Amino acid sequence: MKVLFVYPDFLATRTKPGSNQFEITKGGWYSEGLASISAVLKEEDQQTSLLHLTEPAGKEDFRQRLAEEKPDIIAFTVRTSAFPYVREYLKWAREFDPSLLAVLGGVHATIAPWDCIEAEGADIVCVGEGEGPMVDLCEALAKKRKFGRIPNFLVKEGRRVVANPPRKLIYPLDSLPLPDFELFDFSQLVASQTKTAVVIVSRGCPYSCGYCCNHKIREVYPDPEHYTRFRSPKNTMLYLKKLLKFYPWVSYVRFIDNILGIEKGWLAQFTKLYQKEVNLPFACDHRADLATPEFLKLLKDAGCNFIYFGVESGDENLRKSVLSRFMTDREIKRAFRECRQLGIKTLAFNIVGLPFETPAKVLKTVKLNAQINPNRMVPNIFTPYPYTKMYEISLKEGFISGPIADYRDEVFLDQPQFSKKEVLFFAYFFQLLVRLYQRMARYPKFERTLDRIVLSPLLPRTFLTTLMKFWLKFVGESKVVVRKRLPSFYLFLRDRIFS
Repeated sequence: MKVLFVYPDFLATRTKPGSNQFEITKGGWYSEGLASISAVLKEEDQQTSLLHLTEPAGKEDFRQRLAEEKPDIIAFTVRTSAFPYVREYLKWAREFDPSLLAVLGGVHATIAPWDCIEAEGADIVCVGEGEGPMVDLCEALAKKRKFGRIPNFLVKEGRRVVANPPRKLIYPLDSLPLPDFELFDFSQLVASQTKTAVVIVSRGCPYSCGYCCNHKIREVYPDPEHYTRFRSPKNTMLYLKKLLKFYPWVSYVRFIDNILGIEKGWLAQFTKLYQKEVNLPFACDHRADLATPEFLKLLKDAGCNFIYFGVESGDENLRKSVLSRFMTDREIKRAFRECRQLGIKTLAFNIVGLPFETPAKVLKTVKLNAQINPNRMVPNIFTPYPYTKMYEISLKEGFISGPIADYRDEVFLDQPQFSKKEVLFFAYFFQLLVRLYQRMARYPKFERTLDRIVLSPLLPRTFLTTLMKFWLKFVGESKVVVRKRLPSFYLFLRDRIFS
């Protein structure tokens, strides 16, 4: 059997509310899930290929690729924001070949499987991990057997849908083959432009943050105690060595695990082996309340020189009661301070437009960032993804009127105390405001004056936001050009200008 994976890897945002015009942010990112499923299928002598869509596809180009590949199965990985495009691609695939079997998988398929199975042209939805189900499906088709009772699958059978129970989680992760890195053209990936490899050696997260779907995915499985799993340190080295064998030009590793090294024993062994067998600088994600001096020292010794932290909100009560992130301001400040002392650079993720947030509360987030002084900051506008805790809060409080069918807007919540134009202003001016408050820290009188200006209803927010959008678009396009043509210069500038 031949499986064609379709990976819509781009972000579309409406240019203005109600518009059918979209600003497209091109992708170009590695997917561990697809590489893993491909490796498992190839072990069973199945064929795989990838249609990596870094921007929306045109109908003729899409049909041409199907004609070239001649797949038996077309398998879409579905993100919530990309679902409108997947709906369209399903129709094109059905028009091209009515007998082509269409499978939907990924995060959105797992948390909203019934939405996916109702899409025109969808035959199967995979709920949860796809390795085992896809092997079973290929085997059934090859032997001309029925496939309606494969665990993890929702299957259309005429006018009804058969919902099969989930299978157990893949545990331990070492039982999986190493990913099929060759599925991707690494030379075309965004990270490759700076000789960086994107790596993930774990699955799951033990936390249940209010904006995240991890708790919903965890509930899918009959053995949720195994939801958070890591490859062993030894197996992780095999993974990295295989990657470096195929792509010896890699000089930097970006681990995108939710948290790299939750357990001290794993991290200690990883550090020892990584120093000896890989010895490349790397970046990773961590949590401020877990990033103790001991953990940070192990990461530093292994070669970590950049850590990404989720700060999210500077209002401690909002952070705990709404985001379910039970860390204190003190812990956040300590983690950033100790990273700085160890020479580890930091990035702070932040969210603007949270349920119950006000301009004054988001200003707390700005000021907390000014105090912790990260090397880089990312302000995201809150998106109420389906079935998350904060989606349910938004629905209950009337901040959204009902289920969201299209996630391509910029701002979703309607809150009387925090208007959409205020949300956009703080999101687009976030980094500039942080730098201004850093400069005002020694002058409380001027800081209070800045407070009054920023919070004033007379401030022309829409006009200022429009100007900043143009500026940030120019900066973003400049980054792309510099990263492609002068990657070393880009890395030099990144933390000085582009942050």
